[in-house]
Amino acid sequence: MTTSIVDQARELAKKHHSTEVRTSGETLYQHLEQVYHKLLAAGIQDQKVLASALLHHLPNILPQATATIAQEVDPEVARLVALYHNLATKVIKRESPKHYNHKYVVQTYMSLAEDMRVLAIILANQCHNIETAYTLPHDQRRAVAEETLFIYAPIAKMLTIGSFTRTLEDEAFKIINPAQYSQVKALIDTVAPRLNSFFAQAIPVVKEFLVDKGIETELSYRIKAVYSTYKKLGKYKAHPVGGKTIHGDIGAMRIVTQSVEAVYLVEDILKSLWTDIPTLRDDYIQKPRVSGYQSLHNTFEVEPGLYVEVQIRTQAMHQEAEYGLCSHLFYKVGDTFKKELATNPHWVKDLNYFEAYHSAKTDAPLTNFAGTVYAFTPKGDIVALPRNATALDFAYYVHSDVGTMCAGAKINGAMAKIDTLVQDGDVVEILVDKNKHQPSKDWLQLVGTKKARWEILKGLRV
Repeated sequence: MTTSIVDQARELAKKHHSTEVRTSGETLYQHLEQVYHKLLAAGIQDQKVLASALLHHLPNILPQATATIAQEVDPEVARLVALYHNLATKVIKRESPKHYNHKYVVQTYMSLAEDMRVLAIILANQCHNIETAYTLPHDQRRAVAEETLFIYAPIAKMLTIGSFTRTLEDEAFKIINPAQYSQVKALIDTVAPRLNSFFAQAIPVVKEFLVDKGIETELSYRIKAVYSTYKKLGKYKAHPVGGKTIHGDIGAMRIVTQSVEAVYLVEDILKSLWTDIPTLRDDYIQKPRVSGYQSLHNTFEVEPGLYVEVQIRTQAMHQEAEYGLCSHLFYKVGDTFKKELATNPHWVKDLNYFEAYHSAKTDAPLTNFAGTVYAFTPKGDIVALPRNATALDFAYYVHSDVGTMCAGAKINGAMAKIDTLVQDGDVVEILVDKNKHQPSKDWLQLVGTKKARWEILKGLRV
C-alpha cells in the first residue's frame, strides 16, 4: 500500500519535533498535529496543505529542510513550507506606535503571500498559538493577542474562513480585555436560552409559512461569538432604536433560497411577521463586499427586547460564503484546480484589504495596492512603495533627509546599487553620509517615483 504524503510528513515531523517542548508543556509535534486538525475542521482537505502544516516548523531547526522535504515527502510541499518560513520570518515591529497602522500590516501579509494556501497554514497555526498564549508572561501574552486580533483575524475574515475568525477574535479579545469579554459572555449566556427556545419554535413555523408561499428554503441558526457580539453592541450604540440602545442581535438566522427574487420576497414575508430595524439593514447583493460576498442582512425584533439578525441568500451565494475564497484552491480538484493555479498563482496579492475595510462603512482610505511593493527597514517597519521604486526611492520614502544623505544600500544584507529595484519582502538598509546636504543631479535618472524626484529637485534648488 502506497504511503500518503500526509503520513510521510507526519513521520518526518515526529522524527524532528517529538522532543521539543513548548511553553504550554506540549511537544512541538503535538502543536503541529493541532494545526493539522484545525485545517481539517475548517474543511481544508488538500493533502499538500495538510502535509505542509505538519512540517512548517522544520526549517527552524534543519538548514536543509527544503531539500529533505522534497526528497522524502513532495517537492510542492517543500515549496509551501519554504514560502511559509519566508513569510513567518518577516518581522513587522511597532517601533513607532503613533504611525503604526495595522491595516497596512494586514495588506502587507496578504501581498507578500506567494500562495494563499500558506496563509491558511499561518492562520491555523495562530489559532493554536492564541489558544495556548495563557502560558506566556503577561507582556508576551498581550503582544500575541494584539497581533492576533489586528493582523491575523482580519486576514481570516478577508479569506472568509469562519472557524479561524471566531477562534482568533474571541481568544485574543479574552486576553486584551478580559472584563468586557466576561461581560459580553455573561450577556450571551443570559440571552442564549431564550434565543434557543425562540428558534426551536420559530424555525418550523417560518419554514412551513414559506413553503405555503411556494418558496423552497434551508433554515439554520446560531448563537454569535463573543467578539462579533461586542462589535455589534458598539454599532447599536451608534444606532439607537426608538431612542434606546438595544442589546444586539446575539442570535442569527440564515435562510438559503433558490433565486435573488426569492431573497427579497422572503424578507418581505419576515417583515410581516416581525419588526425590522431599517438602520441595521445591509444589502450585500446590490453592493457585494470586495471579497465577492453576497447576502441580504436585516435585523428584526422577534419578541419584545429580543433581536435576531437574518441573513438571506441564494444557494450559489451560500456556497461562496461558506467556502469563501478558499473554494478557489481548496474545494476544486483535478484540472480545475491546476488551471486556476496556473492562471494566477499569486491572485491573493490582488485582494485589497483597504477596500474591504472601506466597504464595512469606515473612513479608511482607498489605495491601489495592485501596484504596490512592500519592503522593510532593518528594524521591521513597513515601507510601501510603487512597484518601479529603487533603493534610492526607498531612502526618500523613509525620510527626505535619509534620501539626501544616501551613500549606498544593502538589500537583504548584501551591498546593492542605489538604482536596484526593490522587490516584495526585501529588507533595505540605507547607508548614509551625514556630511551630505544636497542630492546629486544624476539621481533624477535613478529613481522611479514622483515623490523621490520631487524631493531631489527641491534639494537641488536649495
